[in-house]
Formats: sequence, C-alpha cells, structure tokens
Amino acid sequence: GDPLSPYLFLIVTELLTALVQHSISSGMLKGLKLSINGPVLSHILFADDSLFFLKAGTDQAGFLMSILEKYKLFTGQTVNLQKSAVFFSRNTSDHLKRSICNALNNIVSHRSTKYLGLPLGIGRSKKQVFDYVLNSVKSKITSWKSQMLSSSGKEVLIKSIIQALP
Repeated sequence: GDPLSPYLFLIVTELLTALVQHSISSGMLKGLKLSINGPVLSHILFADDSLFFLKAGTDQAGFLMSILEKYKLFTGQTVNLQKSAVFFSRNTSDHLKRSICNALNNIVSHRSTKYLGLPLGIGRSKKQVFDYVLNSVKSKITSWKSQMLSSSGKEVLIKSIIQALP
C-alpha cells in the first residue's frame, strides 16, 4: 500500500510513548522493576500491540485509562478492550484484582492470552505451554514431506520456518 503509512503509524505510536513517559516522570504512573538492579519497565510497543507494566492499584489503572483516552482523542485510534487482558502477580489480593479490572472497564484477568504469538502467562509447566509450538512445527514438516523438494530445499525451508515461529 501507501509507503507513508508505516511512518504515520510510528509517529502516532511515539505520542503514546510520550504520554506514558510524561505520566511516569510526573509520578502518576509507576512501572515495574523485573529484577533488583534492572531498569523500571513501563511499556513495550511492537507494531499495533502494546504491553503495559504497572504497579497494581486502581489509581494506576485510572491513569492508564486516562492516557488511552487522550491517545484516542489525539489520534482517532481506539484501543480494543475486547482484545485486552490484565495480569497480576500472585501477591495481588482478589479484591484488588477485581477493583483494577473494574477500573479498566471490566477487562478480564486470565493467563491464556498471547503477545506476539507467545503465551504471557507461563506457569510451572513450560513444556505444556510450548507444546503448541512443537506441534505446529511437526505439522508443517509433515505437510512438506508430501511436496517435491530436494533435501537442501527442505533444509532451507525448515530452517526459515523454525526461525519465523514465535
């Protein structure tokens, strides 16, 4: 399509980043440290997917909704709350979880959501979580066996597909 479209999308995404960073620098939003000496992480953006990392609190949820509302007002882009989910640490009380979900317009809290093709809620059994990747590779290999490819062609095809899988 239009060669200008990706650049317009990047400019609009920069606005969302600026809104989040302003809220953090003003002390309204509080990101998370994923390790003791690590940096504070507040958000990750990739194409039209966004992940926000915030301290569990209804005030944080309200500030985030305010940012998303400003983003909608400035850009005309709407966040699809039907495709949104919220995750909590195991230390978050059920009461606080419900309050935060309500503040986020009743977004559902569950662990089965994927981000960029990978599951976000990885529990104790990583084998169970990533079995679908292995099954996907196996099914693709089975379908390739029926195609007429040289052995070197199959090798190139397998390597490229495995690298492309999440």
